Amino acid sequence: TEEVILGGAQTAFRNGWNHIKLYFMIGLPTETEEDLRAIVDLGVKILRLAEEEHGKKAQVTISVSSHIPKPHAPFQWLGLEDRESLREKQKYLLRLIRPHKRIRFKWHDVDHSWLEAIFSRGDRRLNRALELAYRRGCRFDAWTDQIKLDIWRQVFHELNIDTEMWMRDIPLYAPLPWDHLDSLVKKDFLIREFKRALKGRFSPACEKPYKKKGELHRTDLGKPTEDDKLVCYHCGLECDLEAIRAERISSWNSLERGVSVQLKTIDDLFGEVPRRTTRYRGSYRKLGEFRFLSALDLTRAFTRAFNRARVPLRYSEGFHPAPTISFGPALSVGMESLEEFLDFETVVEIPPDELLRRLNAQLPEDLRFNTLRIIDRNTESLFKLINAAEYSVQLDPERWGDAAAHQERVRALLRHETIEVEKVSKGRTRIQNIRPMIKVLEVVNSTVPLQLRMILAAGGNGNVRPAAVLTRLYGEDAAHLSIRRQRLLVEKDGEFYSPLELA
Repeated sequence: TEEVILGGAQTAFRNGWNHIKLYFMIGLPTETEEDLRAIVDLGVKILRLAEEEHGKKAQVTISVSSHIPKPHAPFQWLGLEDRESLREKQKYLLRLIRPHKRIRFKWHDVDHSWLEAIFSRGDRRLNRALELAYRRGCRFDAWTDQIKLDIWRQVFHELNIDTEMWMRDIPLYAPLPWDHLDSLVKKDFLIREFKRALKGRFSPACEKPYKKKGELHRTDLGKPTEDDKLVCYHCGLECDLEAIRAERISSWNSLERGVSVQLKTIDDLFGEVPRRTTRYRGSYRKLGEFRFLSALDLTRAFTRAFNRARVPLRYSEGFHPAPTISFGPALSVGMESLEEFLDFETVVEIPPDELLRRLNAQLPEDLRFNTLRIIDRNTESLFKLINAAEYSVQLDPERWGDAAAHQERVRALLRHETIEVEKVSKGRTRIQNIRPMIKVLEVVNSTVPLQLRMILAAGGNGNVRPAAVLTRLYGEDAAHLSIRRQRLLVEKDGEFYSPLELA
């Protein structure tokens, strides 16, 4: 209920939070203009509560998505609401929210919803459409700046797929494309729930005890008794209601006796240990398909590997505890690397060899640690330490000539005292002289095929993209070259070292 939501928000604000996000859905059946206004009204009420505690620091985000009917759910027979109607609703909400400066409004793009609805409700003919769109360049279509609707529409047209057929309502007893898939939930149950929803009737929660009329929809009905009949819709799932009743009664009895659930601690898992942490530095490779992982995805991948390997990481303190993992300078999405670095801390010291074995057992072949080492807790961070990166570029002798021709291009470029390139940052374009940032640029003619070796400035004190250097060497054709980062380095007194050597 609204009362429960406001109470929860107030508790959060009183405990230090000043920002709450609210998630809503529009395009549901029986929706009215009053329902849309209620979205904004609730956001305003929560903002007022936040302002009482935090003043101008208070903020509320209202995020709205469009209802997309999904298989094996009560609304699976409904179509997607008309896209223009959804856009009008989004504009209406925006007009209502605009006067409230500390309420931020976010919405899901209607064209994305259209494509999602097609794949949610379509049949096996979409297999060919998906493959053909992929081959024509559709990637990362969940990102607004990457979706290629023109390609999707062209593919559907070429394959004679009528997408509007899947936007419309489906007769209640008509065959469905997913009928051959058994979710164990009976269709009769879904039909009953569909009809109840259209009438605005509540359905009490499964496995709760029946109570007096008017309380059936509540989920906080408390302890069941031996004589209570538990709610069951005979939906197709074979629930053991007697076992559920016994478990609920046992849990309530424990709570009434004041018995609390004891969560496992680090001491339970690893024995009593001192609270002094151990800091590690490791190098890892990022190859193959894993070159497409973003920095955030990479953090998640390693955090999950640590969890699976039962490595007790140290977490930061505060409202949002996070594992103490820090990386070196970010690698561009799509670029491979043979040696990246990260630092992390654990609350239990584990021998590096054992830790390396346990972690690599939980990681895929192309995203594994090369080596691990314990370092002093006062060792300088990777961000401050690393100031250079080595890259290799495979060259095509048929396109630009032999080794001598490439070497002449390199010498001609390095003769310049200034090498100016355009750099775009936060929407602004400025001219940058990258000549001092090119530490090494040479053709390695001992390899087949030829390779270009570059050591460029990297890190917080200035960096240069290898693509910028290649563009000055080879012009627009440089876009076809494959770049791999070999390793991250520390330049000190004209010499280059590994961050592990200086740890």
